Amino acid sequence: MDLRLRDHLAMLFNNQKKSPKDVRDNHRAMAKLLKEAQRLKTVLSANVDFMAQVEGLVDDIDFKAKVNRAEFEELCADLFERVPGPVQDALTTADMKLVSMSSGTSFI
Repeated sequence: MDLRLRDHLAMLFNNQKKSPKDVRDNHRAMAKLLKEAQRLKTVLSANVDFMAQVEGLVDDIDFKAKVNRAEFEELCADLFERVPGPVQDALTTADMKLVSMSSGTSFI
């Protein structure tokens, strides 16, 4: 998920055309974007949208872009689809069931 967000941020920066260079060719800039992607993922778990920003990303050019949770979910949709299978397998192995209750979900 972090790498997908990082690549999305790199695409947004390149689309802003603030630099003639491709940010993906700069390892330091990509490391900065990865760090921001990790922070962004955490913030989007509790907020609908957030302004990603990195100072001096490439050639002292600052980067700022608004990202929303819907974009993040779309980027990672195929990953989210893979979660239920292993969870169900683990529950079956542990001889447990997932029970939906009015107050939430419980394991029995």
